[in-house]
Amino acid sequence: MNKNFAFGKIEIEIYNAIIEQHKNIKIRKTHLNINDINIIMQSMLDNHPDVFYVNEWDVFWSNDEIVVCPKYIGTKKEISVLKTECDKQIEIILSRTNGMSLKESIKRIHDILIRNITYSENDNYTHHTIIGPIIERKAVCDGFSRLYKYLLNKLNIDCIVVRGRGFNGTLVDSESHLWNMINLYGKWYHIDVTYDATLSLNDYIRYDYFLVDDATIRIDHYYNHRDTPKANDMSEYLYSNKQIAHNKYQLLDCFLEKVQKKESDFIVMIGKYWQIEDIEKTINSCLFDLSDKIDDNYNFSLNINQARRIVHVRCN
Repeated sequence: MNKNFAFGKIEIEIYNAIIEQHKNIKIRKTHLNINDINIIMQSMLDNHPDVFYVNEWDVFWSNDEIVVCPKYIGTKKEISVLKTECDKQIEIILSRTNGMSLKESIKRIHDILIRNITYSENDNYTHHTIIGPIIERKAVCDGFSRLYKYLLNKLNIDCIVVRGRGFNGTLVDSESHLWNMINLYGKWYHIDVTYDATLSLNDYIRYDYFLVDDATIRIDHYYNHRDTPKANDMSEYLYSNKQIAHNKYQLLDCFLEKVQKKESDFIVMIGKYWQIEDIEKTINSCLFDLSDKIDDNYNFSLNINQARRIVHVRCN
């Protein structure tokens, strides 16, 4: 039997049993080992975010079967209450997309999650599930990506969770990370709501990681691309039309143009030939050079995504 096919069949079997909150799930013994079962369980939680109430599990072996024992976070009554509250909040969020196109809905839900959920510094179990972001308004990457998948799937939009690593600089400095891929008009794209959330301000949403291709996401993400659909299109990327500054003079012209138009927030893309460590220094130098051309009351603040060479400039 094909191993991936076996994984899929067992995952569905376990999911159906967990929906019924079985305490002992018996699986006919195959060539799969304990590590395979743990992979299946992790995949099941990513693919079915509605089973947020499974915390951990044990795996036991006998002569002819495997027994998976899920550990539930509460009683059936307590879980039912959480489900009801979860469903209520989900309906409220989905109602915000009424009348929208596919792309508009994908963007609206991305924005709603960023505006309403705080990235958690604590490793609470709920922050890894859809309950943390929905009920507590706090999440880590698991919670963001699972909830995003759950919401888009409710709108009949293909969305999967991608498991990999995020890094800043080199893969040596990486850490485990989850994000999403979505199918928009027959093409697949990466969306990392978590990374966009950590870059965004309370009143300004970032789209650095919204609808990007494989090559772009790999700048600071690592994953097994053999396990995911191919994403080769950047035509939907919201920053595609942003001006790219390849030198200080282009950057200075860009800043002056934005200030003259009285834009309080704008995005600048930095050319790939600049050294990363020089970006902030050069930008501050440009802002200093602008001082004799603009109102003295102007103050600038910078939010730099060095890996992607994207700068958010705020004028106030």
